[in-house]
Amino acid sequence: MRRRTWLLGGSALLATGVIAGVVLLDDEDAGTSVTLGPPHWAMPVLRYSLAGQERLAVLVRRSETEVLPAGETRPPARGDRLEIRGFDATTLAPLFQAPIASVATNGAPSAGLLGEHAATLWIFADTIGAVSAVDGQVLIERQGLIALTPDIEGTLAQPRLNIWLTADGLMLQTASGPRRFNPRTLRAEALPATGEALPSPRGTAPYELRAPIAFRTAEARIGETWLGFAPVTAAPVAGTRRPNIPGARFMPGSGQPGTTAQRLWRASLAGVAAVPPTPTNADTGFQGSATRTPTPAPGAPVAFRLDAPTALSFDPGSLGQAGFLTRGAQPDSEPIRPPGAPGLLILHRTTDTNLGLTRINAQGSAAWTTALPINHLVSCIPGEGPLLLAGTTSTGAETLIAVTLDTGATVSRTLAE
Repeated sequence: MRRRTWLLGGSALLATGVIAGVVLLDDEDAGTSVTLGPPHWAMPVLRYSLAGQERLAVLVRRSETEVLPAGETRPPARGDRLEIRGFDATTLAPLFQAPIASVATNGAPSAGLLGEHAATLWIFADTIGAVSAVDGQVLIERQGLIALTPDIEGTLAQPRLNIWLTADGLMLQTASGPRRFNPRTLRAEALPATGEALPSPRGTAPYELRAPIAFRTAEARIGETWLGFAPVTAAPVAGTRRPNIPGARFMPGSGQPGTTAQRLWRASLAGVAAVPPTPTNADTGFQGSATRTPTPAPGAPVAFRLDAPTALSFDPGSLGQAGFLTRGAQPDSEPIRPPGAPGLLILHRTTDTNLGLTRINAQGSAAWTTALPINHLVSCIPGEGPLLLAGTTSTGAETLIAVTLDTGATVSRTLAE
């Protein structure tokens, strides 16, 4: 096994049977063999493009146990290993798998991907490091960053909140102001930086590990058409008015889909000049003009009225926990709009255990429905080409899914494969 110090220094495997600090796998032979446990992802995941190929990077944590030489009786050293794995976003075929660091058991709990910039993957594991987006091999770690930019040595010990990704790249807050890590020189430089033009960075995907109904919203619009979900015992009210502002909802509630059987409704949106300050306008958390002044775009209507709501012919029993699939985990996130003809994606429960995905057009008719091999969605990763999903099965298997949005065809791969 090959290692060198990433953060804290010292030997990787101690006589006390633990792994010390954060130890980066590298070209110095430590003469130690280990056995590895099953992989578990360390969210978030990261989608990026390299030479025209869409890829998905996943940071993985595995238990790591020393294999003792014959005749030794001491307890074996134990810890965790962090690995980076790359997948083709279309087929989910593995592209690379590379070890990054060894940490104490449950060490570096905030370890995660930070972003991709110019074929460099930035990673946090109690400090900043970088690996190649091509093959996952380590490019630099803490001591290397300090050697290139000596005045950031003290700053690198600061909490993760002092590291963030912007349109300029990965930023680090220092005593002298923010610095941008150049993904090619790996130096921390003040902005505005001069030199070669760099591509835009790619950030990580939102995720939600615990919420049972995430990445979906109960209402969405396609042009002047409103679509929404309501319990089978309720219905949207014709004539309801809402200000022309982002997030204004036409049904009571927070926009979070319900847990019982639902019905899909369609209605027309008619532009009106004002929102009368009636109690009806205050029952959703988005008040009318009595307490909020709409600020529509020039020439746009000040408000919309819900006209002629019509229940659509979906089987309510198949729409448990249904909502329009969103980019983010919260119900006020923007719905995903698949390429091609205007439409939306509905995430819903198809059985007592698993989820399904249905594409609808602007009239609310289904183009396709596909069953998903997961019962909990952890992350939704749109991009050029297939929609990528990460979730867990009823047995807890961590699973990646690629969905072709034209046809609904899917491929999937568990992280343990």
